[in-house]
Amino acid sequence: FDCGFKCMGRFRMTRVLVSIVFTLLVVINIQLMRSPLGTRVVECNCKNEVRHGDVETTTVSELIRTITTPSTATAVETTMTTDENWGPHRLAVIVPFRGRYEELLEFAPHIHQFLNRQRIHHQIWVIHQQDHYRFNRASLLNIGHLLTRSQCDYLVMHDIDLLPTNDNLSYAYPATGPLHISSPELHPLYHYRTFIGGILMMTKEHFEKVNGLSNLFWGWGREDDELYLRIKEAAMSIHKPEGITTGYDTFLHIHDKQARPRDQKRYHNQYEMSRKRDRTTGLNNVKFTVLKQHNLTISGAPVKFVNVELECDMSTTPFCVNPLT
Repeated sequence: FDCGFKCMGRFRMTRVLVSIVFTLLVVINIQLMRSPLGTRVVECNCKNEVRHGDVETTTVSELIRTITTPSTATAVETTMTTDENWGPHRLAVIVPFRGRYEELLEFAPHIHQFLNRQRIHHQIWVIHQQDHYRFNRASLLNIGHLLTRSQCDYLVMHDIDLLPTNDNLSYAYPATGPLHISSPELHPLYHYRTFIGGILMMTKEHFEKVNGLSNLFWGWGREDDELYLRIKEAAMSIHKPEGITTGYDTFLHIHDKQARPRDQKRYHNQYEMSRKRDRTTGLNNVKFTVLKQHNLTISGAPVKFVNVELECDMSTTPFCVNPLT
């Protein structure tokens, strides 16, 4: 019996130690799952790989850490894909962005592989609005052009949640005028005649001729409708893809409206202003500061990720901030 009591005591002690170790492991795991911004991030089950310097990861939380952690590398080398036999033109894929890291992990390798199959020289530029103002898609597109125009001779304004699935959808140089790739006949959601949002491609000269986009549109929507007026006023024709028979299945729309609702509220005089042709702002006077540039590789796709802060003239557009917050 003496041996039995001793063995039983040792067994109980072992159970206590195992319980303590297990509890510590759970706590450590929870801490690792938290982003450096202090918010809980859901792990990504995909196999996308991200490299930044010596950082490799397959998680959204580590992607956020890579982009938000200060580093000594402030400059980016703008390498261009890939073979000189692909032709003389250079495409800038400009993606206005805020906080949609899961979609970035899916978008970047998809569009990179899609353009490689078409033998299109391209750079992917993600312009990240990192300030407290409401999202301004148009200003981010203007900034993207200013950062890329010395290296690329045409650009595509590309929503991050719209993935082309038909290889016959050409991203080639649009010499004859703006090409609305996600035309109303093909876009999965928007079908009105004057719609030019989603994915619009223009030459550098055509974009500068219309002075880019208006900087007055804070929140979601209508900046592309104002751009339509600029293009028409400049007497340019808007072209659409030809020979595409896949209809509304031409794109995969990966936006989760439940998780990321649109900021569609209108404050002050925003409703009236958003329905007028803006003749005061555009590419020539967008105000911003570049905070940091990162050179990322996401599943083999080179990405230029640029953190910017916008400026807002509260006397002109007080609706750049949400008055309810």
